Amino acid sequence: MSYLIQNYRGIAALLVVLFHTSGMTKYYFLDESYLTWLFEFGHAGVEFFFVLSGFIIYRIHRVDFSTPSRVYPYFLKRIIRIYPIYILLTLLLLPFWLIFDSSGEQYHREIMPLIKSLFLIPQSHFPHIGVAWTLTHEMLFYITFSLFIINKKIGAFFIILWMMMIVVNIDTDNYLARFFFSRHNFLFFMGGVISYIMLKYDFKNKNMWLFFILGNLTFLASGLFFGAQEDVISTIAFGLSSCLILFGVENHSIEKSMKKNTILGELGNSSYSIYLTHTFFLSFLCKFILFFGINNFLPVSAIYILIAMISVVFGYLVYFYIEKLMLKKIRTYV
Repeated sequence: MSYLIQNYRGIAALLVVLFHTSGMTKYYFLDESYLTWLFEFGHAGVEFFFVLSGFIIYRIHRVDFSTPSRVYPYFLKRIIRIYPIYILLTLLLLPFWLIFDSSGEQYHREIMPLIKSLFLIPQSHFPHIGVAWTLTHEMLFYITFSLFIINKKIGAFFIILWMMMIVVNIDTDNYLARFFFSRHNFLFFMGGVISYIMLKYDFKNKNMWLFFILGNLTFLASGLFFGAQEDVISTIAFGLSSCLILFGVENHSIEKSMKKNTILGELGNSSYSIYLTHTFFLSFLCKFILFFGINNFLPVSAIYILIAMISVVFGYLVYFYIEKLMLKKIRTYV
């Protein structure tokens, strides 16, 4: 995989951290800094992740199409990537939800919501680790993509029908229907289509600088224009921008002309652990700062930078000392 993709994965993770840092500083310190406004569009990191997921899954598993015997190894690979560290972190955080009333909602202390959270089964509220709502969409995409592996024609028919129903934008109060027809699911499709186009027409050695620059500029412009706004238009804008960026980062001429960034690469490698843990660390740090009155002599902008940096570092440590070793151990047995 292109090291530039890992760099952008790291940038996307950082955007999500900054987005939630904005929310935390508003909530705990009742104040806003210029950084709070600047990174309100950080939720777009999630849109990028969805597009990237569709892009990569198609690229890796297109060779498995119409080969039912490949369904089991496909799911095994996906499950190993998603569940072990997620389940471990959920169970490690469980005592906080059970013991401290202020650490979560009432459903955090009920058995069925916990089981659904652990297995990423859609429910009417957020999973115990709130940001894992994206993983429920990820698992839905993995399941539907498996239809291509069973039979390419069946998979294509179902995906096209599903995307058409999303575009129709069915209005319903049923949370399962809202989940299934969510606009976010369309982003996986966009990523898959871009991957298909790039492979079919072989853009790797062509000059794609225009698309690469345009993608980055439109992504930033969409961020400044939409800010914290999350609706169909903003989702499509960030999705299309992400597609243009991926056009560029997979291009050999662009990759060769850009230096490898070790820090962004490591952020990309650790992006999953950072994503899963950052809201817990942000919340803990905000409470710590309030308890010791540190906010009385530090401006909100300084607190913003401090807690964001510490959360990223802690997330990286979780990756390096837990997730990385856990995956290595599991993969030796399967």
